[in-house]
Amino acid sequence: HEKEIMDIEGFGKKSMDKLLEAIENSKANSLEKLLFGLGIKGIGAKMADTLAYHFGSMDALLNANYVQLTSIKDVGDTIASSLAAFKRNERNLEMIAHLKELGLNMDYLKVRDTGDNPFRDKTVVITGTLTLMTRKQIKDYLTSQGANVTGSVSKKTDLVIVGENPGSKYTKAVDLGISIMNESAFKEASGL
Repeated sequence: HEKEIMDIEGFGKKSMDKLLEAIENSKANSLEKLLFGLGIKGIGAKMADTLAYHFGSMDALLNANYVQLTSIKDVGDTIASSLAAFKRNERNLEMIAHLKELGLNMDYLKVRDTGDNPFRDKTVVITGTLTLMTRKQIKDYLTSQGANVTGSVSKKTDLVIVGENPGSKYTKAVDLGISIMNESAFKEASGL
């Protein structure tokens, strides 16, 4: 495979040796290390960890679309565009395929806390005037945790997050007996 990888733009002998050494050392590494090592624009160690944690595997990450990517906290246009550009290049995809053949781990190995996330699979509505954070921050966080944020309260709503001076949505939530969380309680629960 050495020759094929050396054909990739910018891979000289020294880079090749480093890559091969990294491959040997990292067969058992968690996905974020590989992701960081690919040198995709904008993906540093912390971002690699965020993406690896969220998607769990290289395939899931490469199959993710723009909306799925940008719904994750701290992932914006730049990262989504960098990943799109990376995937558009056949050679990169071939390289990933080769790394798989070489036995490199393509999965996130750390524990993903799916159990104690209070917002996963919940339908949430945000209402009222928010003072501690923006509506977008709350929505982005909830989406990254696997919640579904909607605009109207119904029997299917699991939780309503209220700011100051909430209107009819709050009243309807009370009538339907839906869980209500104020902004500061949400801020604490989410760690935002």
